[in-house]
Amino acid sequence: MSPYFRNSRTVVKLGSLAMVFLLSFCLYGLYCINTVKEVKINGPYYKRIVEGKDVIADILPPPEYLIEAYLTAFQMFHNRNPGDLAALIAQSGRLKAEYLARHAYWEAALREDALKKGLVRDSYAPAQRMLEAIDGEFIPAIKAGDNAKAESILDEKIQPAYREHRGYIDKVVELAKKRNQDDEARAAVAVDSRTYGQIALGLFLFFLLSIYSSYVIQQVEVAGPDAPDQEPAGKAPKDPASRIRA
Repeated sequence: MSPYFRNSRTVVKLGSLAMVFLLSFCLYGLYCINTVKEVKINGPYYKRIVEGKDVIADILPPPEYLIEAYLTAFQMFHNRNPGDLAALIAQSGRLKAEYLARHAYWEAALREDALKKGLVRDSYAPAQRMLEAIDGEFIPAIKAGDNAKAESILDEKIQPAYREHRGYIDKVVELAKKRNQDDEARAAVAVDSRTYGQIALGLFLFFLLSIYSSYVIQQVEVAGPDAPDQEPAGKAPKDPASRIRA
């Protein structure tokens, strides 16, 4: 520490302490603001996560939407190769299991609202009819080589059930988009309010620190930084020799 600072008045030292605290609060505030900008809704990390999810959604067929099971039924109807047919039947069973697993997941995960009603109840009823028609009637007719019966089941049961299922899924997509937009708007407001709150808290703490520092400075100036020790009132001063012995 420099001799100039060491020999400075107490008020200067306390003032420098206050400045150090002020700079520390400023650095803290800037760091908090930068952190919020990085991780907030619609921030860079959020956008990358959403982008990755969108890519996966565009590439992979969704298990909770039976479009792939519907396509597989048509492939079974038009395929005459026993090996390919067996693979398609196995694929149909896998798709059904995946659908039911995701249905159970969303049944437990979603809160009771219009989105849950549309996904796990409204769209599920026709999906269940479609899957039951495929497993209980369509596949046995295909295995038996009864193409006329298989075509009748496809036209009269599977296709109508799929169209109803698809209609509800389209509504669910719109509900999900709206909910996401609402959640993003609320999150953005919350992030902004928390950011301003951090700044306000930092300024408030610095204000308190300034008041306390001013109080300490006043006390130091009143007492004097180099004031000698005072003896308690009513007591005789101690003999210097006794102080030394003590």
